[in-house]
Amino acid sequence: MASYNRFNKGILGYAAGAILGLSSLVLSPNSPRADAGENVEEGIKHPPKTPAEAAVQSLENLVIDYSQKIPETFAPIKDIPILHADTEHYDITTSLGKDNLDLFVKTAEKTRGVLENVLGIEEEHLSIRHVKQLICKPSEYRGILEKVGVSKESLDRASNVSTYFRDGIFIVAPTIERKVESLDKYIQSIAGGHISQDPRFSVPGKGLYLHPWLMDSVSLFTSSIINNSTLSYATVEKTYGGGSRKFETKEEMFTGFVFNPKYCAAMIKAGKDEDLRLLIGKQYDTLTAEDNIKGYFFLKYLIEERDKEHSRLGPWLKSEVDGIDMEESLRKNFNLTDNKPAYEEMDKQFRDYFLKAYPVTETKATTKPAKPSKPGRK
Repeated sequence: MASYNRFNKGILGYAAGAILGLSSLVLSPNSPRADAGENVEEGIKHPPKTPAEAAVQSLENLVIDYSQKIPETFAPIKDIPILHADTEHYDITTSLGKDNLDLFVKTAEKTRGVLENVLGIEEEHLSIRHVKQLICKPSEYRGILEKVGVSKESLDRASNVSTYFRDGIFIVAPTIERKVESLDKYIQSIAGGHISQDPRFSVPGKGLYLHPWLMDSVSLFTSSIINNSTLSYATVEKTYGGGSRKFETKEEMFTGFVFNPKYCAAMIKAGKDEDLRLLIGKQYDTLTAEDNIKGYFFLKYLIEERDKEHSRLGPWLKSEVDGIDMEESLRKNFNLTDNKPAYEEMDKQFRDYFLKAYPVTETKATTKPAKPSKPGRK
């Protein structure tokens, strides 16, 4: 995955993927249901209480326009059959057929619903509609980049990642054959795109204001809700700045398709997790897989335990754009003690909670965290 703070260099972060033949998305198995006998006033639409509920609700009034009018951006692509779909929030084009076009549109809408829920956005919509998206086959990717005007100087660099963003063009090519991982990457690219282009959370063209590990955590959390998966962290080696960096995949990091909380608890128990203050200061090229696991569970803790009313996380994440110190904002929004460092206090509260929720016993069967992986990003 490439760095989101490379907006001014023309590359949008996450490597994204498409799915061939996948007909439906899987929501979290813990989606809430109304209790028996609950009275719901007819005609009154109550706001969703959970991210999973928000993902479902986002599709209730979805209207898709399958107009054959292809955006002018893609007019030079005359030799590849492409389809276009328009909704209230999205403008998506693909060469992967009607079924996948439907899949991408619905995935985008669900992603928006989840993010609006966790960030507490009620009246305004997160949207990347102003970015024209083309989702294509890997074999078409380089040729399409050439046809839409990517310069020769940028072409080789752009071809090394499967997502390219420049001047309102968002081009995605699948790179992973395994279906769940592929869709998971696409979900994360949309989540990252929402946050990194929304002026409430960042300033496009001036670098990313939302800290890299938080961007990862937001995107991973969204993927886990919509696709019940965090599998985008399979090992892939990429070259950045002339140096080779690599995540080391460890089977014990995962439980099925999602991160293993026992693995995170073992890291905390052994003191191998990064302190929150240090984690917040990291850039993409120094993040490790373990950092992203802790970031994911920390964000999950804030959303599900500390911000059930969806009123704290959003204001904290947007505080830096508003010129407010992130640590002071964390203290204020989560009611932390005034006379203690907020990052350290929040980190301690998270660690105490997590070890109680997922206790680690000292036995031979205990999952022990492996040696820290080499720094790097996919």
